[in-house]
This record gives sequence, structure tokens and C-alpha cells, in this order.
Amino acid sequence: MKHPEAYYQLAKCYENGSGVVASQQTAFEYLKIAASLDHPAANYELAQQWTKVARGSPKILINICYFYKKAAEKNHPEAMYEYALCLRDGLGVEKNIPEFMVVIEEASRYTEKAKKEYAQALYLRAKKELEMNENERAEASYELAIKLGNKEALVELQQRRYLVEMTRPQINKQDCLNQKALKQVMGLNVTISKWTAIR
Repeated sequence: MKHPEAYYQLAKCYENGSGVVASQQTAFEYLKIAASLDHPAANYELAQQWTKVARGSPKILINICYFYKKAAEKNHPEAMYEYALCLRDGLGVEKNIPEFMVVIEEASRYTEKAKKEYAQALYLRAKKELEMNENERAEASYELAIKLGNKEALVELQQRRYLVEMTRPQINKQDCLNQKALKQVMGLNVTISKWTAIR
């Protein structure tokens, strides 16, 4: 039975020359074995190594995204963040904003940079929802972005609420007093009517 953690640790030994003669090639081979056995850190590090030599190559970008995804599926925090960016930007995978939102939301529970990325994504989603007149959904997206610390969302939501308040019909103060007096008179009439009926 193969043990992914053992292969991963062997890779580290050869990478650092711990107890063996350092060999980056041997380390890489053991790292690939560990990754093939679904070791999350091995998959993440493999993606990182491919990133160093990608140079915009579509084939390598596909590999990078593939390894990030495998690590992300094992809840590797950094891999989740990187895979989310692949989905957002269409790097090595078809661009998929709904899936990006799902992955970055999950990643936001683990790292601060993922939290900031998710907050920014919510802010941008709120702006699009406003353009589509989905005001209630936009408000919810703004509020969640604010909760996660997005200052742009805070400023825009405050401005929006101020403008909405300013465009509401202003009730005349005297009208309010007149309505209050009318209610009091109507209440008095009801009381008198009841008293008369009792008599």
C-alpha cells in the first residue's frame, strides 16, 4: 500500500538534502508520486513549480489549474485561493464566475487574502445587480462585502441610501400635526358614540 505522506516527505528530504544527497530532480519525481496519490500539499507545490516555468503556455496553465483543483478538493487553503483565481480569469480552465464565487467563499474562511478577494467579488457583483435593477440582491451583496471589510462597498451603499432618502416625498410637518389632531378627534367621536349607545 502506497503512503502519499511518505512520498511527500521523501521529496522534501531530497529537496533539502536531509539525510540524502540533495537532488531537485529526485525530489520532483517523489513529489509527482505523492500528488498522484492525492496528497494536497504535493499537488499545491507541483502547481507552484509549474508556475515558475509556465510563461503563458496554455498546456502548462492547464496542468497548473489541474493540480490546484486537486489540492483545493482536499481543502488546501492556498490551493483553494489559487484555483478560484484560475476560474475567475480563465487560466487553464474555462472562465466560470459562479463557480469562482463558490470556491472563493470557501477559501475566505481560511486566509485573509481570500477573504479580501471574496469581499471585492461581492462588491463587483452588487454593482452588476444594480445595473440589472436587482436592488434587494444588490443590497445583500453590499452588506456582505461590508461585513468582510470592503470599504468601497460601505461608501457606495451609504451614498445609495442617502440618495434614496433624498428622493422620497417630504411630508409637511403641519400636515403631520393636522393628521394627528384628526385622529384624536376621530378617537373622541368614537368614544362619545359608544357612551351614547350605552345610555
